[in-house]
Amino acid sequence: MEDTEIKDVCIINGSIIYNGVTYNYGEHGRRIQITNTQSTDSLDLKFRPDKHKDGWYNKHQAAWYLEAANAIVAQWDQVLMNDITITVHDIEYNVGQR
Repeated sequence: MEDTEIKDVCIINGSIIYNGVTYNYGEHGRRIQITNTQSTDSLDLKFRPDKHKDGWYNKHQAAWYLEAANAIVAQWDQVLMNDITITVHDIEYNVGQR
């Protein structure tokens, strides 16, 4: 039997539409990957502080990622160039490329 290694499996994912553009998002470890399907821009973003310290996140991960994705795409042009600040479940996060 051959060993198979699975890396960076996306457990939580979805799509949102913002201003008529579809964005696909997915959780990848401690990051979120978001792709603008119209321009094919794709970002791999990290959150600071660590979201795992928020007890609400630990019990509502899918809702947390949906809220984060919506906040990120609302600032899409800015996050392509710089880190941004978003609020998810009343906690501010600095979001930026790795």
